[in-house]
Amino acid sequence: MIYKFECNEIENSVMEVELRSDLSSDYVSFTIEYPKDIPLSIFLSKKDVYHLVGALHLIQKEMK
Repeated sequence: MIYKFECNEIENSVMEVELRSDLSSDYVSFTIEYPKDIPLSIFLSKKDVYHLVGALHLIQKEMK
């Protein structure tokens, strides 16, 4: 899956987040490209992804 986010503070700026998960692996890879020439890859266990989603949900709830 690839998600694209626009940055309102920098004109014509787009951040790409790519999510890769292999069903046979216990890890998920996030690749973030922003700016395009400096990719950053993060590898998290599926358990850590579960906790990350929970934390982001809590942040979203507090923002409302």
